[in-house]
Amino acid sequence: MNVYYYKLLLSNGRVRSGVTQLAVEHDASARLWLEKNFDAVVLTLHRFPGWLAETQRSLSHLIKPTIKPVELSGMLRDLAVMTSSGIPVMEALRAVANEVGQGRASNPARLARRLLEELDAGASLSDAFSRYPDAFPETVRNLVMIGDETGSMDKMLKEAADHVERISRMTADTQQALIYPAFVFSAIFAAGGFWIYYVVPNLADLFKQMNAKLPPLTVAVMKGSEC
Repeated sequence: MNVYYYKLLLSNGRVRSGVTQLAVEHDASARLWLEKNFDAVVLTLHRFPGWLAETQRSLSHLIKPTIKPVELSGMLRDLAVMTSSGIPVMEALRAVANEVGQGRASNPARLARRLLEELDAGASLSDAFSRYPDAFPETVRNLVMIGDETGSMDKMLKEAADHVERISRMTADTQQALIYPAFVFSAIFAAGGFWIYYVVPNLADLFKQMNAKLPPLTVAVMKGSEC
C-alpha cells in the first residue's frame, strides 16, 4: 500500500490537496483513481518514501477518532437506512462524512472519513471497522463482518445500532441506580466524620472532668479522634 500527497483542480474551480493511501503499484493508477473519484484534474502527485509512508500510517492510527455511544448508534442507523434503500455503502459513508454540526465536522463525520480512507485503500468494510476498535465495540465489528460475508449489511448495521443503544441505556440505568447508594454512603461517612472530629472530642473533655471509667472501645474512639 502506497501513500500519496496530491493536489487537485476540482470541477468547480477550487483546488484541493491532501494525503491518501492507495493499494496500487503504479503512480498512473493512483492518478486515474483520483481523477475518477474526485472528478478533478491532478495537478501534483507525489509518492511518499517507504519510511515516511510507514510513519504517516502510524501517526494516523495514533490519532484515534472519538465518538459518543449516542452518536455511534445514530451513525450506524443512518448507514443502515441508506443501505437498505439501495444506496451503496461508499455513498452512504460519504453522506455521513459531509455532515456538519455547529460549524464543523461532527464526530460521526470524522469517523466516516477515516473509514472512507480505509475503503479507498482497498480494505473491506469489516476490515475498516476492525482498524478502529476504540470507536467500534467488538460486537459491532463482528456484526459488520457477518454483514460483509452474508450480504446482509443493512440488517447487521441496524442490529449494531440497536446493540449500541441497549448498552448505552443499560449503562445510564446502572449509573442512575448507583446515585442513591452513593448518596447514602456519603451521608454516613459525613455523619461519622462530624461525630469523630467535633462531637467526640467535646464528650472526651466531659468524661475527663467527670473521671468516668470508660470501656476500651470508647477510649480507642476518643484517642482516634485526637489524631
